[in-house]
Amino acid sequence: MVTDPVQVASATLALPDSPIVRRELRMTANLDPEKSFSEQKRLTIVDVGEAFELADATTSRLHLVDDLRDAHDLLLTIREDGTLREFAFVLDWPGMKEEQKREKYSKYACHELNFFLLQKDLEFFNRVVKPYLANKKEPTFLDDWFLGHDLGKYLDPFRFGQLNAFEKILLARKGPAEAVSMARYVRDKWELIPPDPEKFDRLFDVALKTSALKGEESKQLAVLNSLQSDERKRIVGDSQFLQGREAFRSSNQSRYSFSGAVPPVASPRPTSDFSAAPMSSPLKGTQEISETGWGGAGAFTFEGRDKAKIMDKLQRAPVPSQKLVQEEGYFASAGKKRAQVRQFFRQLDATEEWAENNYYHVPKERTNGSLIEVNAFWRDYASTQAGKPFFSGNLVYATRNFSEMLIVLAVLDLPFEAGDHDADTEDRTFKLKAKTSLIAFHEELLEGEAPRGRPDVLLSQRFYRADSRFRYENGERVDNFIDQEFLKGIAHGCHVTLTNPTSSRRKLRLLLQIPTGAIPLKKGYFSKSFPVTMEGYSTRTFDYSFYFPEP
Repeated sequence: MVTDPVQVASATLALPDSPIVRRELRMTANLDPEKSFSEQKRLTIVDVGEAFELADATTSRLHLVDDLRDAHDLLLTIREDGTLREFAFVLDWPGMKEEQKREKYSKYACHELNFFLLQKDLEFFNRVVKPYLANKKEPTFLDDWFLGHDLGKYLDPFRFGQLNAFEKILLARKGPAEAVSMARYVRDKWELIPPDPEKFDRLFDVALKTSALKGEESKQLAVLNSLQSDERKRIVGDSQFLQGREAFRSSNQSRYSFSGAVPPVASPRPTSDFSAAPMSSPLKGTQEISETGWGGAGAFTFEGRDKAKIMDKLQRAPVPSQKLVQEEGYFASAGKKRAQVRQFFRQLDATEEWAENNYYHVPKERTNGSLIEVNAFWRDYASTQAGKPFFSGNLVYATRNFSEMLIVLAVLDLPFEAGDHDADTEDRTFKLKAKTSLIAFHEELLEGEAPRGRPDVLLSQRFYRADSRFRYENGERVDNFIDQEFLKGIAHGCHVTLTNPTSSRRKLRLLLQIPTGAIPLKKGYFSKSFPVTMEGYSTRTFDYSFYFPEP
């Protein structure tokens, strides 16, 4: 198209076709049917300088937890907890100034924060936390443990039973109990918990998807910030409108202001001469117009051209007391009537009960062995020798409450900020060299050992055409399975039947995969592994669909 101020000339030209870039969407590499494979979910601890490798990155999933912020996000993803979000300041603890650290500790002092500081900031713990703990009126087990007091009394059966799993491990690490015996005790308690592969799969999948959730969260925060920005503009516009309205009113009516001090229960009647009445002290407690509206009950604001003059009167007041400031105007009589109202009653504040900080917002009656119970994470912690770095991917189990989750962040020796790991790919292999210690959640298709002996589970697999699933013989419907070749461009399905012919419950893992050269249909999958719990003498069926784009 060619244009000038007078005319337009155009012509349609056909560009040459660009070459079509094809992508392989078929199942290209099938597993060897002569071997036994399984999709394994693994938790791997990678120390500093060690290498981590995935043999086939195309069929694997990976998520790295390499600093405390990643662990914090993972715990919050598994269990949303407002208190843990409020304590997110501990993730920025090394970068805080001394005043900020003291302010946060003064507000949030508790057993969980004390132990976190003991593990992550020993100098601050010895200088600030320890003197505070030494002066507590009613010390608990953790207070005695922090201060190095004699812990022999906690071997009493009743006192020992009141300790939670975390405290029992600490009792063995720095006390009269033996660490080896305590590790065996915790392991025995954990072995009494029935295996739950479905729960493990669910928690593992949450861990693998945490990184994707974090990406979505950042987008949502960007939208939220944009909305908040628009909201601030609207509020500023409203406040400017209010100021303009007050400026208009100021030419015709009086304005008022009370100081932030609490007025007496029954104030004396004001004199008729408002200009000569003693003024209150400078308005330290005066509130301005806020984003939510007016400053609050009993507090009006000065706005307009006479603000400086009235403030000057208040500053030169001879006697500090609380009187009404009134300017002469059209509504002066109404202002005088309001000023003569005597206050006879004021609602008293509720009585507050103060108590020493132990576990954060946990009453005494709930501070017992049920606060933190034995699970796979505390089994790992009990079996680790004191003084050695501790890492455990079983942190996904330790999300029962806020106390447990913050202590998990304290005992994990992950850094506050992860290092820049060296990552590389070669063909299908993914390699990584860790700059700082990390926990790797990875899912891979790996070869395993085939079961020996006679199988006690029956498994059958039959194929059918999706457009002719059944056929009729002598008026009865029967399955129309095929045993010939697969046709190109025709939707096919696979019907898998799994039977448990025994009376015992079986917990299995089933791996399904479409044939080589096929493409999945109906939101299907190339391969999928999932846990299956089979009750005695039960049968379950599974179906998936696919088609072949070429013969």
